Amino acid sequence: MRNTIICLAVLIIAGCKAQTPPMLDSQDAKNKQPQTATLTEIQYKRQSRGLRSLTTITPKKLTIATANKKSQSFTIPKEAWDSLSYYAKKIKPTDLSKLEAPTEYRTYDGAAAATLTLVINKKSWPSAIFDDGHPPKEIEDLVNKLLSLEERYVKD
Repeated sequence: MRNTIICLAVLIIAGCKAQTPPMLDSQDAKNKQPQTATLTEIQYKRQSRGLRSLTTITPKKLTIATANKKSQSFTIPKEAWDSLSYYAKKIKPTDLSKLEAPTEYRTYDGAAAATLTLVINKKSWPSAIFDDGHPPKEIEDLVNKLLSLEERYVKD
């Protein structure tokens, strides 16, 4: 009986540890080697009654797809991606879905509902829903940088 309990405890701990995502720029405690966590894409989705858009940024390209218009793509400089990556590295991917929105304007169409998704090592890490233009404090710098980059390229 005792051995069974010990085996179950080991399996549970090992299973939980296996689900922990690698942090950007984190190190493996055993080898002191950086883990290969690579941010490959950032997505910002907005949706309301009259709006639906998805902004996708990769190391070389900014793409904006809306329900009303054709998709637009722009080549971005390396410095823009580096700046976004800098802010993304400050965010723990597992915490994104637990963030609390500072406002609730989206509940009465005062703002579009928005989500931020980081794609790290081919795995998507979406945030909790928040009001467009009013992100949680933990992701505010990244969202504001992303929106300013989008505004720089899109002139409607």
